[in-house]
Amino acid sequence: MMRFTKTLLPLLFLLSCPALLCIQIAAPIYFEELPQSRIEEESAFFTKHSRWSQRVIIEMIAHGILGTAPDQTTMRDDSSVGMFRHPKTGLFEHFNTTHSLGWKHNELDYISDKASICTLRGITCGGVEYTKPNRRDWNIYHADRETQIAPAADSWSCWCVSRHDVQVYTWAEDSDSQDERCIQDCLNRGGGHVPKKSIPLDAIVAIDLAGWGLVGAMIPFAVSGLSFLESIDISKNRFIGQLKLNTPNLKHLLVSDNDVLSLSFENMWSLDLLDLRNTGIGGTLPENLLNVMPNLSYLDLGENAFVGTIPLDIFGNMPKLQTLDLGNNQLTGSIPNQLIRLPLLERLLLGTNQFTSFPHDDWPSSKQFKEIVLNDNQLTGSIPPEMFQSSLEHLELSMNKLKGPIPKEIEGSRNLRYLDLANNRITGTVPLEIYNLPRLKSMRLYDNRLQGQVLDSICKISSVIIYRSNAMPKCTNMAICPRGYFHPEGHATPDEDCAACPPCHSNDLKNKSCLFIGQTTCEDGSLVINGDFDGDGQLSEREILRFMFLKMNGDKWKDKYIPWMNINKHPDACALSGITCRDGLVTEIRLQNVGLGPGKKGEGLLPQIGLLRNLVALDLSENDIRSIPAEIGQLKSLRHLFCRECGLHSFQPAIWTLDTLEALFLSMNDFRNLSIPPDIAGLKKLTDLKLHRCELVGSIPSELSLLTNLQNLDLYGNNLTGALPETMKDLVDIYRIDIYNNQLHGSILPLANLPNLQILHAKHNHFSGTIPSFISLKLTWLDLSENMFVGAVPHTLGQMSKLAELHLGNNKLFSVPSSLCSLDSVNGGSTGNCDHILCPIGTSSAYGYARQEFICEPCPEGKSTMFLGSTVCSTHTVAEYVDLFSSLVNGVAPSMGSEEYYDECDLEGVECDEEYQLKSIEFSLSNLEFDKNLFTGIS
Repeated sequence: MMRFTKTLLPLLFLLSCPALLCIQIAAPIYFEELPQSRIEEESAFFTKHSRWSQRVIIEMIAHGILGTAPDQTTMRDDSSVGMFRHPKTGLFEHFNTTHSLGWKHNELDYISDKASICTLRGITCGGVEYTKPNRRDWNIYHADRETQIAPAADSWSCWCVSRHDVQVYTWAEDSDSQDERCIQDCLNRGGGHVPKKSIPLDAIVAIDLAGWGLVGAMIPFAVSGLSFLESIDISKNRFIGQLKLNTPNLKHLLVSDNDVLSLSFENMWSLDLLDLRNTGIGGTLPENLLNVMPNLSYLDLGENAFVGTIPLDIFGNMPKLQTLDLGNNQLTGSIPNQLIRLPLLERLLLGTNQFTSFPHDDWPSSKQFKEIVLNDNQLTGSIPPEMFQSSLEHLELSMNKLKGPIPKEIEGSRNLRYLDLANNRITGTVPLEIYNLPRLKSMRLYDNRLQGQVLDSICKISSVIIYRSNAMPKCTNMAICPRGYFHPEGHATPDEDCAACPPCHSNDLKNKSCLFIGQTTCEDGSLVINGDFDGDGQLSEREILRFMFLKMNGDKWKDKYIPWMNINKHPDACALSGITCRDGLVTEIRLQNVGLGPGKKGEGLLPQIGLLRNLVALDLSENDIRSIPAEIGQLKSLRHLFCRECGLHSFQPAIWTLDTLEALFLSMNDFRNLSIPPDIAGLKKLTDLKLHRCELVGSIPSELSLLTNLQNLDLYGNNLTGALPETMKDLVDIYRIDIYNNQLHGSILPLANLPNLQILHAKHNHFSGTIPSFISLKLTWLDLSENMFVGAVPHTLGQMSKLAELHLGNNKLFSVPSSLCSLDSVNGGSTGNCDHILCPIGTSSAYGYARQEFICEPCPEGKSTMFLGSTVCSTHTVAEYVDLFSSLVNGVAPSMGSEEYYDECDLEGVECDEEYQLKSIEFSLSNLEFDKNLFTGIS
């Protein structure tokens, strides 16, 4: 037994560690009654990393991407990097993570060899244009050395750079700097140095990774350390995490089509463009966040989940704002007067919300709006006449509840090119003033309560072009169908005139098609089949495809899909873009990201899709579908259904009846507050299920285990809770599981017994207990970081010959087997100790282990870490250390941070005085089970 008094407590930490493990703790341990706050820790983290070279910061971004679970959609079949397809699934078994990064393998090699960071694709450096040499000439690039970027003695804005050291660059004129002091200072340095004002040649000014399809962690806060950074574009990727920046010089920030969990901006004084479209952020509009951007001219917060009203003063500190896009949210109330008073605002885009009224004040006559989009709201009343200003070019007010006539003041908008007033309750006639608009290109007035006739004079306006033609049918019908007729577009098209509805009778006072012009259906549809082009009373496959085009915003699809509309010129369905046939029958429809819309009346996917009985694959991903009809259940041959990022808000129950389905991708839809339905068990043949980033809640249903053919399960980025079903052990064919970033808890033991498991991504949950021994010898990628695992890393992981990526940081782990530390294949190769597995106690790194330039650095004086694999050094209380030592001795998990946490005086072997002050600790060291060879080689 050993007994320690409080005065010797700082030594207790050293006695409870293996000797070699504690050598790196150079500073003594100090105790405070309370740990420092998380904010202070993050500030210290940034202060530390802001001194890092820009090379290290870029590698942090690269590492964040490398640290995500590989996905077959981001890999390529490339034999040069040792990849091949699984013989059963056709998916990749081995992988090279640098390929999912987007930067080429040889580029990363040269970066690690100290080549200039400015040569990396996606990176732009300031004050310089450069041309990449042939691959054999890489050696003429130079490293980012401090001697190349040196401030003048008396001015931070003057730089002296050697022509010789950057010989491959095309230099700007020497007159860039007009400061004579800088010129003289550079001349005094000799060696051909010349001045460069404001931005060093090798300083990173832009990061552009847009559209690379990358998967990984959001760009780190450390990117704020790039002092000259002006532009970040990471749009159209699959980054996830907190977006936190403090970048005073940043002008452009584009993050659209990623998953932002939270926002934190400071000192964004120079920001001119901010694009956060479709990033999953929600709640009320972040008033305080936007107030730090006084120079913002373009703001896009569209396609998110913002709710509530627009705060009255939220944009008061943005006098330079020119474009505001808040479309496709759930905002309510009145459009505030303050918006239309912004002095420079030209484009106001608020479509697809739930606004109920226009601004109460008159639209300022001095305003110069060019584009106003307020479609798909709940606006009532009449159209404000003041809206029609001379500068107006584009106006959308469709799908509201507007009444009254079209204002005659429309004549004042002489620059108007696009007018959409469809789907309202507008009355009266088409005003004569519309005929005098010289630049009008497209006019949509259908499904209102308009009467009268369209004058022939509209045919004399050569700029009125409907569907790229003003040919026959009758040109007035091309503008709008007359009373008693209909067309799915509300007007004729070049190859199809308006069709007659059933005869009207004198008592048809409620039949819209008998009363009003511009109708898209007949009130009595019993005698008319919508989409029946040839009038034979039934829909052919070709007519169904044409009807999809007409009813789902086909005019906004990409140009190569225009033939879908014209049956006369393109009668063969199998020849259309996006269509695959077999034996003359449509078997596949692939329309990913073509511009598919919800239809003029807000319809989703048309029910006629159920008539394509031979359909095997349907891919409508990245379109604004919004809903899937029950008729999808009629597709009894369907094997692949992809509707990722389709704007869905609910599950279609008929999907669970598709017993032939093998792959179901519904990721990145808004299933907010919905759970995974138990009926999913009906998909008996399902092998690939993707439901990531859907805002799902609840637990993983035990019925999921009935999908015995399942091979790939993707549920990351939701709000799933509860423990893993014990029955998940029955998924014996599964090779990839991604449950990253949920709130799951309990043990992961059900996953440890899966014989074919290759990839497990369980980062950022609340899993606890010890890390189990995995039986699969095929395991190549394991991420259990940011959980609550305790104890030792199992020895069996050291026997995994195929293991390439192992991430265990930010847990409560005490030891690592030496067999695992000696594996050269893990995490980029052995470091000669265990740093590449987990950082030792008393050290930290950005990711909890060492890789390339991310070394495990000793904690500063007064701080330490309590576990292996820490990312932040902190101060700790006496209670935390006593709790830790008690858990080591007694073989239980530390109680700190849990609901069972109690005072240190209650722990076994701890003695306190009458005032509950620690007096002594008594325990035996014989129970400590540390690997004495742990972290050998540390000097």
